[in-house]
Amino acid sequence: MKRFKNPLALTSLALCLCAAGLVTFVTVYAAPPPGTIQACYNDTNGNLRLVGSPSDCRNHETAISWNTAGPAGPPGPAGPAGPAGPAGPAGPPGPGANITSFRHSRTVGNTCGPVSNPNHFTYIDNPTINGDPNAIVFVTAIVGIKGDLSNTNGNSNWYLTYTGAAGFGTCPANRWIIAGGDVEVVASGQFNVMIVGP
Repeated sequence: MKRFKNPLALTSLALCLCAAGLVTFVTVYAAPPPGTIQACYNDTNGNLRLVGSPSDCRNHETAISWNTAGPAGPPGPAGPAGPAGPAGPAGPPGPGANITSFRHSRTVGNTCGPVSNPNHFTYIDNPTINGDPNAIVFVTAIVGIKGDLSNTNGNSNWYLTYTGAAGFGTCPANRWIIAGGDVEVVASGQFNVMIVGP
């Protein structure tokens, strides 16, 4: 193996490598960060010259830089209120907003019941609740007052029920039926009915 015998050449080579490394270091680490403008200020005439890095400045120039955006300022005062917008469409009705109420009278035509007591009930015929076993129905019986100030029916509002698909005695299928009312006269019972829709 042949040894390198010229120390001057060896020293020159080492210096060249160090210089190359130093130039690479300065180029990489001296470059301005993103968002920064780099320039050189001429010390003689005050001119500015845009450059890529501080190392581009000459002997009679001073390297300067500034950010392209400064820090956020304080919030400004609130502006005046804008004009009112147009009215929007009406929303869907809320629960309980759809209420139907009416007076139901027991007649010979709507009186029904089991075979043993065919005059015990009266059925409601209203398209709002016909065929709906989950309808919300409130019923209050209206009864008369006798001369002695007693009620004409002490059990004036027994209960409300749904007949179902099979019906109930002489009562038709899929109807709400009321037990109670003024039973002293079969065809005189009256009821206040309130239906709460969806």
